[in-house]
Amino acid sequence: MPSAGPKPDARHPDVAAIKDFSVVRYNNQWLVFATTASPTSYWGLAQFSFSDWSQAASAPPTSSENG
Repeated sequence: MPSAGPKPDARHPDVAAIKDFSVVRYNNQWLVFATTASPTSYWGLAQFSFSDWSQAASAPPTSSENG
């Protein structure tokens, strides 16, 4: 995924890493799932979706925690 990296936001200000990408094509969208890690939230899941790979770097993540 181009320019994939941690994308801190208000709910997840200390996301430190993103890894273990899985990519699926569904309903004319690319769905990308990845593991996130942070010092306080431990492990989580990030999901990105976009229709064209040129949109990958700017796709906003949807996150969930498992901490």
